[in-house]
Amino acid sequence: QLVSYYPRRAMDAIRAVEGLGEDLIIIKDGDGNFYSPVYRFSTLGNCREGQGYAMKMARPAELIWGGGRMQNAECRMQNYNSKFQIPNSKFNVFRIESKPTYLQSPPSTGFDMSLLLLTDEPLNGEIGVYAGERLVGAGVMQQGRCGIAVRGDDPTTAEIEGACEGEELQIEQSKIQNPKSKITYETNDFKVMHLEAYPIPDELALLSAYPNPFNSMTTINYALPLDCDVSLRVFDISGREVIYMNKGVVRAGWRTLQWDARGIESGLYFARLDLGNERRIIKLIVIK
Repeated sequence: QLVSYYPRRAMDAIRAVEGLGEDLIIIKDGDGNFYSPVYRFSTLGNCREGQGYAMKMARPAELIWGGGRMQNAECRMQNYNSKFQIPNSKFNVFRIESKPTYLQSPPSTGFDMSLLLLTDEPLNGEIGVYAGERLVGAGVMQQGRCGIAVRGDDPTTAEIEGACEGEELQIEQSKIQNPKSKITYETNDFKVMHLEAYPIPDELALLSAYPNPFNSMTTINYALPLDCDVSLRVFDISGREVIYMNKGVVRAGWRTLQWDARGIESGLYFARLDLGNERRIIKLIVIK
């Protein structure tokens, strides 16, 4: 539900909606910044006059801010997972206002999904969310928590600017990996995801490709102990190069890249991953 903040005095969002308590699941602004009382986490600053804010409620509640009253309509609670619930305390909200500098967070498209990332370890650093090769969201993790506005695609334009409905997302940061459960993009949703921390690998390695054999798309997994230039070349059995992909400088950690072979004929292929000054080769089988 979209509500308007009409008091003339700007007010911290946490204070502005304090009266709703945990009846409020999430409030977010037009740029995707959000505050969740349940998880005591916020990337949202002040509420300002004339600005609209989207709210998701667990049950009907009356909102009072700046002396005015309005009745919220009933909203259905979605994607609430009590496994990651943090004990209630309105005086202890974890706030992140830092913006990423290494990863360029994509501009707002008018469509987004709010994503809260949690880890058991107090990790810090920038973190990116990808739909295939497209960066669709970025944020700064502090002490194992990070809030990200995942940009969705604007269906009214021909260009794909963000994640499409139902598209699978990948999380990338040097010390974390995706959990076994998958996460998909859904406009206006609020999802909480728990990530497992892994140490930076000790040595360079080309780990695997999955699926293999495959029909159209495979994901190649590799490990980087240091930041380095990464490129992929795929050759057929005659030695002819069929694809070249330059990833540029990739940060150290457990990494993946995808090969789209929809225009490739069935057969045996050799994928060569150039990692800095070293090379690794893996066999791939395309079956149409």
